[in-house]
Amino acid sequence: MISVILANYNGGQFLSEAIASIINQKYRNFELIIIDDGSTDGSKKIINEFAQRYPDKIKARFQSQNRGQGVSFNIGFAESTGNLICFMDSDDIWFPDKLGNVESYFSSVKSNIALFQHNLFFMRENIITDIKFRDTLVVGNMYKLTQKTKKLPEGFIPTSGLTFPRNILEKILPVPEEFKICADGFLTRTAACYGDIASVSECWGGYRVHSGNNTFENPDHKNAAYVVNLLIPALNKYYLENNLNLKIKNHKLKFKTLSIISFFIPSSLRRFLNTLYSNFKNNF
Repeated sequence: MISVILANYNGGQFLSEAIASIINQKYRNFELIIIDDGSTDGSKKIINEFAQRYPDKIKARFQSQNRGQGVSFNIGFAESTGNLICFMDSDDIWFPDKLGNVESYFSSVKSNIALFQHNLFFMRENIITDIKFRDTLVVGNMYKLTQKTKKLPEGFIPTSGLTFPRNILEKILPVPEEFKICADGFLTRTAACYGDIASVSECWGGYRVHSGNNTFENPDHKNAAYVVNLLIPALNKYYLENNLNLKIKNHKLKFKTLSIISFFIPSSLRRFLNTLYSNFKNNF
């Protein structure tokens, strides 16, 4: 059984498409837990309509007030029963083979996988591009590497490309309530302490870019503040409380992290500019 957890807050514009892409999966041994985090748009109606049509697949839970993504993840996990847990954002989509691919991968591997991720194609509103979210994904034992570098591990895919074994999330959760958004940042860097990270470069879904994104291309999202003031302190607290012999260095960032460059720039030039920027940043 695979459990899918979808946390939603005022995502009604794209919510139907996200839910439908889960319901229409070719692999059928799954459950969908939808946590609506106090939405004030039309989300509740959309969720109820799907829940009534697919009562054997969907569990819907409604928060009376907005408490954030981290709390929604915690509630969704408490409601889940699957051995594998996939997370989904309410504005993204999955391709029909996504869950089947995930199940096949875990059925074939013998190593201790703490986190599995696949790539995503960027979407501009409703148009799926041929541009991947990441050219390179992190793999292997990041725990040992982070012990040496004491730097925040990078190279992870956002929420809709992540799958965790149940026993790993049992070690990690609850996500601290302070993670109103970007709770996946906490999940990925804690899971990495308990086994290998497995990644595939194939895109099994779409990451939607639109005017309502919480982070990507959102001028109000301060990524440096999120990393320095929330993510790293929360991780270091978790590492200390769980005797993981790990501490990430925290310091004020000198440069803003570049968002992925415009889709209209050729991928070869995009990779060159990203590499140039990374090399420049590392020299300071």
